[in-house]
Amino acid sequence: MAKFGVSMEVGSDGVAVITISNPPVNALAPASNRLGSFSPPLHRLFLRYRILIWFSPIVSGALCLLRISVPGMRPYVYAGFDSRLGRIGFHYPIFFRNAAPSGGVDLSSGCFLPILDIGLEVLFDVRMPCFVVLEVLFDVRMYSFRGAVVDGLKKTYTEAMRRDDVKAIVLTGASGKFSGGFDINVFEEIHRTGQLSRLPDVSVELVVDIIEEGKKPSVAAIQGLALGGGLELTMGCHARISTPNAQLGLPELTLGVIPGFGGTQRLPRLVGLSKAIEMMLLSKSISAKEGNKLGLIDAIASHEELLREAKLFKELVLSSTSKGLVHVFFAQRATSKVPKISDIGLKPKNVKKVAVIGGGLMGSGIATALIQSNISVLLKEVDSTYLQRGLKMIAANLEGLVKKGAMTQDKMNKTLSLVKGVLDYSEFRDVDMVIEAVIEKVPLKQTIFSDIEKACTPQCILATNTSTIDLNIVGAKTRSQDRIVGAHFFSPAHVMPLLEIVRTEKTSPQVILDLMTVGKVIRKVPVVVGNCTGFAVNRTFFPYSQAAHLLANLGVDIFRVDRVINSFGMPMGPFQLQDLAGYGVAFAVKKEYAVAFRGRTFESELLELMAESGRNGKNNGKGFYIYEKGSKPRPDPSVRSIIEESIRRANILPGGKPVTLTDQEILEMIFFPVVNEACRVLDEGVVVRASDLDIASVLGMGFPRYRGGLVFWADSIGAAYIHASLSRLAEAYGSFFKPSPYLEERAKKGMPLRDPPCAVTWFESSPVVEEAAHTDTGARCLGRRGPPLEGFIRPVWHFSSIFVSYL
Repeated sequence: MAKFGVSMEVGSDGVAVITISNPPVNALAPASNRLGSFSPPLHRLFLRYRILIWFSPIVSGALCLLRISVPGMRPYVYAGFDSRLGRIGFHYPIFFRNAAPSGGVDLSSGCFLPILDIGLEVLFDVRMPCFVVLEVLFDVRMYSFRGAVVDGLKKTYTEAMRRDDVKAIVLTGASGKFSGGFDINVFEEIHRTGQLSRLPDVSVELVVDIIEEGKKPSVAAIQGLALGGGLELTMGCHARISTPNAQLGLPELTLGVIPGFGGTQRLPRLVGLSKAIEMMLLSKSISAKEGNKLGLIDAIASHEELLREAKLFKELVLSSTSKGLVHVFFAQRATSKVPKISDIGLKPKNVKKVAVIGGGLMGSGIATALIQSNISVLLKEVDSTYLQRGLKMIAANLEGLVKKGAMTQDKMNKTLSLVKGVLDYSEFRDVDMVIEAVIEKVPLKQTIFSDIEKACTPQCILATNTSTIDLNIVGAKTRSQDRIVGAHFFSPAHVMPLLEIVRTEKTSPQVILDLMTVGKVIRKVPVVVGNCTGFAVNRTFFPYSQAAHLLANLGVDIFRVDRVINSFGMPMGPFQLQDLAGYGVAFAVKKEYAVAFRGRTFESELLELMAESGRNGKNNGKGFYIYEKGSKPRPDPSVRSIIEESIRRANILPGGKPVTLTDQEILEMIFFPVVNEACRVLDEGVVVRASDLDIASVLGMGFPRYRGGLVFWADSIGAAYIHASLSRLAEAYGSFFKPSPYLEERAKKGMPLRDPPCAVTWFESSPVVEEAAHTDTGARCLGRRGPPLEGFIRPVWHFSSIFVSYL
């Protein structure tokens, strides 16, 4: 057998073994064992697989019996009246008295069960003239398959259909798993090397069509996972049998790929149109039990179309959309790998009870997220009025889930029983963690931390939800500096997926690990960042709204700015975003940013003027847009007079006239200052790796997922282009656009932004895999939207990306 590739061995007894060989993931039994009768190694292997399926033709072309034998379980018979076994009509259990201890069963026709062999990836095994076992051994990491499997399946099935001694085929997976789909790591390798040879030479759809159109019945025996391409393979078979714990799904859209192996046509016929749309758009898997209730049916595609689609698929793999989504996929997985935290053998503490101080919008949202994951909560407020309001907000959050069908009324009542309102610290002695979520006032936060340090045990984690204030200032009056940590949720806290975990130089690794674990339990993506004003996300994006206000004071139509930014892929433009957040948030952080980032801020009076006119955004129905219940926000023309007064006070119009800008120039003036600040964040080591900032920008700020995140997108444009553009803007409009030293250095050396030049200041660096970014493609990338599908599925990706402050 060749070390790699496809090979076939034919024994003197007519047994053919066709194997696609990748680096072995299991030790092979000797050839004599593989081709002989049951022996101890093969017997153990057989028991490990646990399920064996075969056909015994009783009446040719009319009635077929499918017999299943599982060691230690009662065999089953499935009967169908179709020559291709296209439908299984009914089933009933029977018991064979002469079942062999090994699991083999003597058939009524006199044939016996062949040995279930082992291969490296694809095995074709003919033992008797009535049947063949086809086994696929997938990659051990996710049991995913690569091009060699696809090519081998096509060759193997073609051979099986040609041979007269093969009457039926069973398709199954080794090691107790079927398949997690096509190996996504292949895409990353293609992006890195540019070698399309890593893709299969034939479309998987073509292979599935061969299986489906074959005149010999094929059955898929599913164990564990059948996801993506793995499930699409099974849908080409004439029957599917699975173990009870199997999970079935088409999760391709999480990577920006349409199910490309026939799933879009076959799945609706298998589970119904409504369920198929749900499974594909939400990447939602179903259990074997649910799948068993939904039925079986086929779909067909022509050979010519499949070959064309195979070529198009290869082109899509190299597209910027695919690269961006694959990068985000790996970036999100990498967030759990934090040097000197996740790699030093620490074990997380079991956090069972959390106290939340403050029952406002953020506090009630945090409490909701915790009790949804069965963590008990004490909600503290200053008086009973505020406390009852906070408890009602929690109940309203859960009622919203009930209305959507995501939670039953009984489950809601049980969940609400996990939260208890309190007015003092008397019950804080038995909490594992405290999360402070009060208004952004330093003296108040300092007093709270001093109080909870006295009220809680020495092991209790002391967390703050502050979005901007330095943690060293928050904890200045406490002695337990090693227990102080930032737990920055994004609003609404029970919906938004990002959790910024902020550590100081004194925060203990155990506290960080415990908070990361809690974040995962409540279904957040935790990103560990350093302590600075605004932390990673808010600091990086503070120029976003300031640049928008600068454009407004240059006479650019604010509603056009929002349209351009929305067309780029953001869930909403900067002015609508400020309406959503309410102007109080902007006022609260304005002074913080002016002090921390002196010399590179743009101060506008526009929001103050809006507030003076009685506007507060969506909160009171009047902002830059008009908000009416049941209607979409619509631009308010009357704000133009307010903007004109702001323009008069700013007095920055060149020559006293409004500027004329293209859409691309608007994009550059909004996003390039954000990229510039991201360069400072990278240079100062605020994030562990550049991909952490990418995932934070996607999940926290709604940056388009298919663009790969902020830094990845910037690298696709190139540091040199961004630097040149910012330099021109700085000459025209001042220091707000002045390129950072980090960006300037990268531009001069032709280097990407993704590799920080220095180690993270608050971690000892360790090797991590950084995904390759695009090469320079120039300004043409700035405003380019993806293929039409992206506009269709963006609402799914960004449903929860409505933000106030993982994008």
